[in-house]
This record gives sequence, structure tokens and C-alpha cells, in this order.
Amino acid sequence: MPEDSFKRKQTLNLYFGNFPDHVTPKWSTANQSVWLAEGLTNMEKRWLSVLKTFRYAQEAAADVIVLPELAICPEIRLRISDWLNEHQHPFWMTLPGSFHQELDGAIFNYAELFSRSGKTMLSHHKLTKAGDADQPEGIITGRKIDLLITPIGLLGIPICLDFCQERPPFSQFWEQICPDWLLVPAFGDERSVDAHARRAATLQRIHGTVCTVANQHPKGIDEAHGFVCHSGQPKPKQPESKDKNCCIKVKLDL
Repeated sequence: MPEDSFKRKQTLNLYFGNFPDHVTPKWSTANQSVWLAEGLTNMEKRWLSVLKTFRYAQEAAADVIVLPELAICPEIRLRISDWLNEHQHPFWMTLPGSFHQELDGAIFNYAELFSRSGKTMLSHHKLTKAGDADQPEGIITGRKIDLLITPIGLLGIPICLDFCQERPPFSQFWEQICPDWLLVPAFGDERSVDAHARRAATLQRIHGTVCTVANQHPKGIDEAHGFVCHSGQPKPKQPESKDKNCCIKVKLDL
């Protein structure tokens, strides 16, 4: 979207989704020493949930959609890219979460940010593993962060712990970068959302960063939703359910 379009628009509608459809990651049993998602327990049901989310987002005139971590497998991500290219919609950017994916012979937790036409604008390989020493996330971690310069400022798409980790180096990382916008796919229970909320509130207070977090509960239930933290709502607040208050209007300061 051209910069003058934003100046005329003055606000941006941010939609964060999750999927209380009881579809969960299909965990690999090949290596019990790590946890790794090899797909979803019901891909077609999840695709129907995605289409329902797009319908809600269209009704809310959303400009940006953020979906959760480990909720959109690579096959559905490709469908989303095609859908964006083939349909009329108001979405300037769509972040269809992240998922475990083999790339160049290694498995990463990988995210892509799509343009209005479904083209990749920005990508990210998760930088830190979830889990613990006994059973870590079975991925190769990324080694860099790419950021996107947009008409609304500097934008990043960190994945879950890349954003909310409360130990060095990430405990000070985003404060040093000073991004204007962060779109964050996440996966966890209420404790995960609370950790994201603490980081978002700090970044909003110090730098005015607008943080949109889309969180998926591991059981695929209607709990532990995401939030948008911005100057009009500096204390992150979750909606009552997935289908209520998930599109937040944020004033643009250009």
C-alpha cells in the first residue's frame, strides 16, 4: 500500500486470529528426544477454520492479519498464498503463523509474511528453541533477523520465544532494535500469553512499538488468545473469545 494511502487512511485495522477447532499439531514419533510437528491432525478442518477467519477479518475491514505459531502447516500456507492472489480482500499484509518445515535439508520453525497478492514480503527462521534440555524443539535455529521497511515504519515477525524470552540475549534484543511494529505468531497457554504481554507492554512504553500477538493454545481450544498492544491500549488485553474483539484499530503516526 503506498504511503499516501496510509496518510489518507490514518488508522490500521489489525486482526489476530486463533483456531479453537480442536485441531492440533501432529507430533513426530521418529525421535522421542525432541518435539517436532510433522503436520496437523486434521488439515481440511483447519483450512475451513482459516476461511472462516478470513471472512471475519473481511467483515472487520482488516488491513493486517496475524495467525499463530504451529497452526498453519506449509501446505495450508501455500493455499493461503493462492487465496490471497485469487480473491478480492482488504488485507495489506497476512502473516500465516509459522510451522516446522524442511528447508535446504534442515528443519526450521519458519514464517513468511505475505503481500496483498500472496507474495513473500519477509521471512523469519525462529532463533531460539522451545522446550527444555530433555526434550527441546527439534529445529535448527536461525542466525539472523530480517526487518521490513514499510510506509508505517520498521516491521519484524519474531516467532514466540524470539519475542518473549526473558533471558539474554533476547531480554534486551528488541529494545536495542527499536522496531515500530512487531507481528508475533505464538503457541502456548496463558503463561505464554502473559510473557508476551510483559514484553509488549515494555516495548510500547519505551519505544511506542505496536505489538500484535496471535497465540494458539496447544489443545486447540478457545483460550489463551492474543492481543494488540498500542498507545491506545498500552496494557495488553485479550478478547473474551476468538470471534470477539479480534480486530483492533490503531492510529497511524506518520
